[in-house]
Amino acid sequence: MKTLIILLLSIMAQISMGQSLTVIYEESANIENQLKGITDPEIRKRVSDHLSSTKSFILSYQDGISSYAPIASAQQNSNLPLQEGAASQKLEIGNNNGSLYKNHHTKEYLYETDLLGKKFIISDTLQNFNWRLDEEEKIIGNFTAKKATAAIQGEHITAYYAPALAIADGPKDYYGLPGLIVALFTDKRNYQAIEVRQNNKTVDIRKPTAGEVISKARYEALLEQKIKEIKQGVGSSIGGIR
Repeated sequence: MKTLIILLLSIMAQISMGQSLTVIYEESANIENQLKGITDPEIRKRVSDHLSSTKSFILSYQDGISSYAPIASAQQNSNLPLQEGAASQKLEIGNNNGSLYKNHHTKEYLYETDLLGKKFIISDTLQNFNWRLDEEEKIIGNFTAKKATAAIQGEHITAYYAPALAIADGPKDYYGLPGLIVALFTDKRNYQAIEVRQNNKTVDIRKPTAGEVISKARYEALLEQKIKEIKQGVGSSIGGIR
């Protein structure tokens, strides 16, 4: 059975290479999960208010290459206050709204982000997720979607994909199913496709170029270092980091 599933995913991946789609996703927070462990009522309210807005992203897919980028809005650029009683002090450590590039031919993964104002491009390799396909179906928009689950980076992921759309891609870092992911739920975030359209023209998808190219491991080490420094009251500049 496992061999059959792997073969099915491989066949669908080959078919999807010749497709061209544009998909609009709405991203929202799983607020209750993110409030776990926060007991202070004022902080809970501020965090809840900050997470209550939705964000919109656009997935552009052409022949096995895709980009996933935010649709700009004023709300998406808001920051969360760092300390109580310091309304003017903002916490903006790592930007999660950068452009993401995925090449399913070469397995190249590039993510545009910043760390305290310095731009980076995180370079990594697309992974093979161990999706478990389920027979459960539900109607999402105009599509009959099937359920799949996986454990990815310590999170339990539930996805719904549309076999009618032979695109092995989806929102953010999620892909690899025999159909476009039209809804996905993680421990912290939810993603919902609200518009899907076939492209009549070829979409020109380019790699992000604004920033210093850095490995995922190196970026995560820098991020951890800066969080520790901020907690200790050290300055926020990263100009001296090598």
